[in-house]
Formats: sequence, structure tokens, C-alpha cells
Amino acid sequence: MTLIPPTGSAGRAVRGGVVGVATGALAVVAHVEATGSPPDVGLIALPVVLLAVAAAALAGRERGPAQILGLVGAGQVAMHALLSLPVPHDHSARTSDSGALMVLGHVLATLVVVAVLACAERAVFAVTAVLASALPRRLAPSAVSGPPRTVSPATVWLPKAEASRCGEPTRRGPPLAH
Repeated sequence: MTLIPPTGSAGRAVRGGVVGVATGALAVVAHVEATGSPPDVGLIALPVVLLAVAAAALAGRERGPAQILGLVGAGQVAMHALLSLPVPHDHSARTSDSGALMVLGHVLATLVVVAVLACAERAVFAVTAVLASALPRRLAPSAVSGPPRTVSPATVWLPKAEASRCGEPTRRGPPLAH
């Protein structure tokens, strides 16, 4: 079984996608609550993908609640601005609440989403650490340590009669018959 590290490219993409989708879903729910109708899917798709790519780019290590709050908060502001462009809407159209209450609702919803994402982030890293310690590791060849050894030719033991002929030219071919 191969373990996918959360900071590898696949792990970063999944973690970034979750942040992008959660941020987009929160913006869509707030928009529906404010206007009574869902926004166009085409209007939401590109910002969610951009948020996911930005979150994946920042997922090189475990993110804490402050980093996740920055991502989700900035995403909420950007999504609100984007969703307000095509159809200007009155935030008090569905309720008689004040604007301050509406902002408080957005802040609380954002904090809940951030808390869930931060817990999920910690859980992913904790489970990965446990699995990495329990699963067998892939054996890799050991690294070479030190300079390469020089190999000298092996010394060959020759009997004395053979040793005396070393260096003398030898006849080649079969012996002559007399």
C-alpha cells in the first residue's frame, strides 16, 4: 500500500480542493439566504477553482487555523464581491435584520467552516503520521558513503617454475613432434 503524503502534489490538490469547495459552498449558501435564489453555476465554478488552486499552492505544510482563516476569509470577500456584480442585492431583502447582524452571521459561519477545516487538517496529518509509522517502508539502495574505492588487480600465486617464465616470450601452437 502506498501512502499519499498530504504535502505531496496529490495531497495538496485534495486539501486545496476541499478549502475551495467549502469556501464556495459557504458563499453560495449566504447568497441564497440573502437573495432567495441560487447564483449561476458558471459564475461560481471559476472562482472555486481559483480558490482551490490558491489553497493548494499554500498547502506545502500543515496549515493552522490562522492560515485557513485567511484563505476562507479572503475567499468569502472575493466571492461576495463577485456574486454582487451581476445582480445587486439588498442584504435585508429576506429578513428585517440589520446589516450588522448579517455581517455577524457571515463571520460566525466563516469561523465554523474554518474550525472544521482546521480540525480536518490536523486529522489528516495525524492519520498520515500514524499510517506512515505502521506501514512497511520501501527499501531503497543505500547511499554511497565516502569516495569510491580503487580496486587493485588481484595477486595470483604462481608456482616457481611458472614464475620464472613470466616475461619470457612463449611459443604458441602445438609442440613439435621429433
